Amino acid sequence: MTATTLRHHTARLCPDGSGDSEYAAANGTVEAVVDGKFDRNTVWAGQPPNYITIITATGWRTHYFHLMKNSIAVKTGDAVVAGHLLGLVGSFGNSTGPTFTLR
Repeated sequence: MTATTLRHHTARLCPDGSGDSEYAAANGTVEAVVDGKFDRNTVWAGQPPNYITIITATGWRTHYFHLMKNSIAVKTGDAVVAGHLLGLVGSFGNSTGPTFTLR
């Protein structure tokens, strides 16, 4: 399957702290998972994030960034449907507090 990467992204700040659930935006297949990284950043220091990449059924490549360490609930190759639990919000990578980014 050929995937297209969307160049725009949406970020959501989570001022009440990390731990909010994050769900798949569309049906697709998990292409990549990076988990186990420290997720309590308070400064923007260029650290690589915990993330999930999903190729949607329509061919878009979607990236879910800044997930909480060891909270990712899918693995590479898993099929997901819209609304499938992916993991929990953390503060990792280029963030200064709990945030979630979907690209």
